[in-house]
Amino acid sequence: STLNRMNISPAVAADAPAIAVLVRQYESLLVIDPQHAAPFWESMSEQAHRANLASSRFAYFAARVEERLVGYLAMRDGTHLFNLFVQPSWLRRGIATALWKLALQRVPAAGTAGITVNASLNAVPVYLALGFKEVGAKGQQHGIAFVPMLYSVTSDGA
Repeated sequence: STLNRMNISPAVAADAPAIAVLVRQYESLLVIDPQHAAPFWESMSEQAHRANLASSRFAYFAARVEERLVGYLAMRDGTHLFNLFVQPSWLRRGIATALWKLALQRVPAAGTAGITVNASLNAVPVYLALGFKEVGAKGQQHGIAFVPMLYSVTSDGA
């Protein structure tokens, strides 16, 4: 299976170009207002990912099959799921779930409030399946529509 051949490890600066290309593949699903999307694309550029990868605020994990990046997850400040993307041709093979489970083990949530995510509309069902709950109304920023969601982290670490 895919998961047997998959390796997940901390992402490195050299992954930034592949990460930026991966996110771009979702442009048609993510962007509802292209005129206002420039700040979003700046935050998803190769340069931005390189800066994030070098920052102690971010933890990036890369899923690879035969050295090829097939997905990645980025956490910010231990409390916000900043990005979770899987190559379109590799969807529905357990990659997002594997990345999420590893992130939960490796990035202890700061405090007990939980982990937030601004889920793109197409990803809401995925986040519900991962245990997130919708905690607010649909919003829009920088041409991207999203739903605020929360993964509750209990104080006993479960």
